[in-house]
Amino acid sequence: MALNKGKVVVFAIDPEARTYGIEGERRGEIPLEVEIRGEGGAELEGQFRLCFYPDGTATGAELIVNFGRRSWTLRVHPLLGTVRVEEEG
Repeated sequence: MALNKGKVVVFAIDPEARTYGIEGERRGEIPLEVEIRGEGGAELEGQFRLCFYPDGTATGAELIVNFGRRSWTLRVHPLLGTVRVEEEG
């Protein structure tokens, strides 16, 4: 999306408001039974933020998503801007 638009695209998660989405666009709600936490990335005003840049790079970070007994880790590669999803069980 950042490559296509030629500008920085920021994906933000607000754990207090339980919302997520791309800045400047519609936000989604995080269900109460889902826990999301971020490691790395950037934090601003209590929001966890992942920045994707027009040159294809990104803020390197991990998002951990827990839903009941299942868990996923999303890893953002800082140089490639790719996201890898690993299911933990």
